[in-house]
Amino acid sequence: MVAQIVIGRKICQIVDEKDSEFLKKLDVEISFIVPGSEYSKAFKGYTNEAGDFICWDGRHHLLSTKLNFAPGLLHRVEQFYKLHKKQYNLVDHRFKIEIAKPADILPVLYEQNKIPYDYQLDAVNTAANHDYGIVRIATGGGKSICIALLTAKLNKSTCIYVIGTSLLYQIHKLFSSLFDEKIGVVGDGICDIQSGGINIVSCWSANIALGLKTNKNQDEDEPEKKIPPEKYKHIKNMLLKTQVHIFDECQIIHADSLQSILKYINAERIYGFSASPYSENSSDILIESYLGNKIVDISAKELIDKGYLVPPKIRFLTVPPNPDIKRKEPYKSVYTKYIINNDVRNDMIIKGTQKLCEQDFKTLVLFQSLNHGQILYERLKKILPCEIISGASTNEERDIVRDKIESGKIQCVVASKILDIGIDWPCLSGLVLAPAGKSPIRSIQRIGRVMRKSPLKTMAAVLEFADQCVHLLGHSEARYEIYKREQFDVSWPNKKQ
Repeated sequence: MVAQIVIGRKICQIVDEKDSEFLKKLDVEISFIVPGSEYSKAFKGYTNEAGDFICWDGRHHLLSTKLNFAPGLLHRVEQFYKLHKKQYNLVDHRFKIEIAKPADILPVLYEQNKIPYDYQLDAVNTAANHDYGIVRIATGGGKSICIALLTAKLNKSTCIYVIGTSLLYQIHKLFSSLFDEKIGVVGDGICDIQSGGINIVSCWSANIALGLKTNKNQDEDEPEKKIPPEKYKHIKNMLLKTQVHIFDECQIIHADSLQSILKYINAERIYGFSASPYSENSSDILIESYLGNKIVDISAKELIDKGYLVPPKIRFLTVPPNPDIKRKEPYKSVYTKYIINNDVRNDMIIKGTQKLCEQDFKTLVLFQSLNHGQILYERLKKILPCEIISGASTNEERDIVRDKIESGKIQCVVASKILDIGIDWPCLSGLVLAPAGKSPIRSIQRIGRVMRKSPLKTMAAVLEFADQCVHLLGHSEARYEIYKREQFDVSWPNKKQ
């Protein structure tokens, strides 16, 4: 008997597959090892109070005992069947999607001088030909415009999910300027729902309304006001009735948050938009299970080669070791001593920033810890005109700082990780990365802050640090490898390129 793969919009199932050895291999194929699982009690095995032996293989399994799996993994399951030369039939139980007449926002885009590039239009057409999938467009490639164009092309009730209040208001402002209808907003204490229309939704607020207690997807640097509990039923009703769901910056949305929303909704179409590569660990398959595989993949290198972005030139400076730091010292203590309160390293940041500004680079200095940001700002403001913004800064204050850097009233902005994502300040051409860390997502996003084109801007200068310290050296080397993989112009001290 030939196996069947029954396809639903929320779940797929394998039926009539009798080959148990094949299923064991498939189970491994669509599972991943949970980081740190080897240290768990269950991984080592133990006997509970009832006398049962509890043992866990350390894997997160995405194929259930009933052979159910998420639709986003359908392509993997099919590939696995084909690889093993096994026959199967697809049985599609999905309801047929009715195609709506597209809305036309191109005239408005032209009026606002936001003329879409060919690659943006191609990306939107590709996405519209799929029911779900991930659209990767490098930072600076106009991802928000693509989301707006896709929303217009599908022209159905749509939720755009965002992380953080900055993106919530920024996307709402953009959509309000492009669409001839009121745009709803759900987040930061606001619950203004447009039934049957377009709503910009905070992932955190949506999850709180759905009963998820964790705040893991809320950026601690940009706290969000809570929506009154009596509004939760309206949010849940809106989520349930919305036809198209689009997740912006999907690669940094916590998996629990995605799962909470996707288990609840009854979507016709689901998309994830990403500006960055995945985190390069096996758990990426979990996001893929929710949203599908990449259906569009436009890299920074491609956009640079075609002249849509300016190339970055990244230079690492060697930070001397700190003899006071012990080899087995905890990461938090190391970070405080070596990053925040390290006078030698901070001197290098100040001098590097000053040099960039002297060369007419409008410079962004990014920090992670507010204490570190204050230390750098207090020193920088004594030698050059600059401002500081953080999660405590209002949107109005951020706009004022943007106007100052664009007009030349200041040369430098010292900013927390709220500027890691979601800002469009093309005038920025210099970047100093004061924090450490090895995340490929954050690293590429940060470089992308200064790669947008603007008049007379031909390249972006980026100052990085090769930290000679336990924990941090490995992180610096990881960032270097990330930049090399992206084919950026990057140099490491005393290392051949």
